[in-house]
This record gives sequence, structure tokens and C-alpha cells, in this order.
Amino acid sequence: MPDITMCNTKTCPVKLSCFRHIAKAAEYQSFCDFTNLVTIGLNGHECRMFISGYKITTSNKSNI
Repeated sequence: MPDITMCNTKTCPVKLSCFRHIAKAAEYQSFCDFTNLVTIGLNGHECRMFISGYKITTSNKSNI
């Protein structure tokens, strides 16, 4: 069980590489939509709540 508030945004462009979005939720898990914290920075889209995870590609989708 991840001991974090997970992200359930539908529109974030970095959600597929963020641990808050891709981690497996526990039975009693807190969620939040962090869409308003996404900005466009020097390196593209950035989210203040981003936790580095791994990027989902067609070769590792089954790993989630």
C-alpha cells in the first residue's frame, strides 16, 4: 500500500511516469486531482506533486 495521496487526474501529460498515478491503490487509499499544480516549465510539463516512477510503454504495461 503506498502511503501517499494518489493522483486521479485524467488530463495530466506526465501521469504515466508519476508514481502517484501508476501505483496500485490499497483498499483504503486517499486520492486527489492535482491538475491545478501542473505547469509548463523549461523542461516541458511539470507537476509540483510529481514522484518519479517509470514510464508506461507498450512493452511494460503488464508490470502495473
